[in-house]
Amino acid sequence: MRVEKQLRDFDYVFFFNANVQFQAPVGEEILPTPEEGLLVVQHPGYYASVPCELPYDRNPRSLAFIPFGKGCIYAMGGVNGGCTEAYLDLINDLAWAVDKDLERDVIALWHDESHLNKYILNRKFKMLPPSYGFPENSSIPYDNIITIVDKNNLGGHDFLRNAKGTLTPAPRLPFWVRVRRKMHRLIKKLIRKY
Repeated sequence: MRVEKQLRDFDYVFFFNANVQFQAPVGEEILPTPEEGLLVVQHPGYYASVPCELPYDRNPRSLAFIPFGKGCIYAMGGVNGGCTEAYLDLINDLAWAVDKDLERDVIALWHDESHLNKYILNRKFKMLPPSYGFPENSSIPYDNIITIVDKNNLGGHDFLRNAKGTLTPAPRLPFWVRVRRKMHRLIKKLIRKY
């Protein structure tokens, strides 16, 4: 990853989908301890689900595969982060797993989100409630701290993925490529600012 060296200068690194809006201040509650390492947000669509209803990838050909009987929570892919070393390990591992799946013509059920859930399956992490990934116009029983804006209200899924800002569909890039690009833009902004 091109920006990995620069990211190591920070204590924490976070990823937010382009369609999030902060509705309330976010403070230290978002920071995992060094023992936890990573931060994930419980998926708002599955906060009340029993484990057998969680949308894990059940395809044994995918590296995101989680068999029935394993796992008890489901994390959303749109908000995550953590202590820099732990998060860079996550990004690099997910990039490797996605690439290995693609080499075998396999795409995980929910793409990078499926790989994220597999990655945290047997690791310590901090989980925030769906308040930090609150779907726009939702009635889930949580406070709205970070809204996930409906992509259709922002020009649509394809529009958000297209750097030119046109409605021409653009291919979905792998998670690690998207993270690298976002981190690179963030670092450029920080360098210009200071």
